[in-house]
Amino acid sequence: MKKKALYCHSKLPYAKSQERLTELELALSNIKWDILGLSEVRRLGESIEDHNEYILYYKGETKGSYGVGFMVKKYLEKSIEEFKGISERIAVLNIHLPAYKHKWSIIQMYAPTEQHEESTKDRFYDQLSIVLQETNKNVMVIGDFNGRIGTQRTGEDNVIDKFGFGRRTKNGERMIVMAFESNLAFMNSFFKINTKKKWTWQSPDGSYKNEIDYIATNKRKLLQNVNILSQFNFNINHRMVRATKRYRTEKK
Repeated sequence: MKKKALYCHSKLPYAKSQERLTELELALSNIKWDILGLSEVRRLGESIEDHNEYILYYKGETKGSYGVGFMVKKYLEKSIEEFKGISERIAVLNIHLPAYKHKWSIIQMYAPTEQHEESTKDRFYDQLSIVLQETNKNVMVIGDFNGRIGTQRTGEDNVIDKFGFGRRTKNGERMIVMAFESNLAFMNSFFKINTKKKWTWQSPDGSYKNEIDYIATNKRKLLQNVNILSQFNFNINHRMVRATKRYRTEKK
């Protein structure tokens, strides 16, 4: 048996123009990845597209805004059970990952910001809660949560570990409630990363940096590592969060 790693990333805005797409594909060729969660796809409709190296799925409802989806490496194509577009903020990839007995549901989300109306946030989390009740046994929630979970508080050790970061926001409170209800753990907090390097978003002028992109799962022992990609040659104001899942394959 030999060990192999599978890399799952969150979040990445998808390139709308052909020029930006070429730039994105070149940047991706320099990193390890297998499954990418996409936010801010900004494409109308719902589609599955076959590209040279990957399968693209996306769903969008508002012209020029929002939209979510996935990019999945071609070698995993036969393992895909279904793509499911719930809304322009939530999409699901049901997939049978190599060497896992039970199927996975990977949920890509793009949460409303702190500035959105409370009613908008309520609808989003109500919808996400329903989705989480209908998943496969193994679950991963990835994407732009637009909130900060902060550091661990009393009784939260199953949700946040000792490497939580920053001050919790109101959206962060919603995230914690979701995690408790669905038995999820925010894996960014389970692996040690220099606090100066934990940020995943920066303001356009570079003056503010926060950790608002996360990977959460109900199978935390199956993740070997979670880290932030500081080197990615594509002009975006988010940095990707990468989870590494190790599995065994038969020697040939």
